Amino acid sequence: SLLAPALMVTGALLLSSLPRITDGDLTDRLAAGTVLLLTPLSNSLTAGLGAGLILYTFLRLFLGQGRNVHLITYVLTGLFVLQFMVAEP
Repeated sequence: SLLAPALMVTGALLLSSLPRITDGDLTDRLAAGTVLLLTPLSNSLTAGLGAGLILYTFLRLFLGQGRNVHLITYVLTGLFVLQFMVAEP
């Protein structure tokens, strides 16, 4: 498939940023862990990234840090929620 090399590069980039994630706060680590766990389990980069972004946004809101989240992050989170609600599994 023509998509395989792009997915391999994306996976390598995700794994190369792993040491920087351990320095972040718990919200960042949980969201990144969700992406790293769900991407191979769902066999979908979109599902992994979407779940991680949704978790990150909801955790920030739950912890009262919603002002620290950029507007674009809210928009993307809303789009991922809509995608997960509409798209078939």
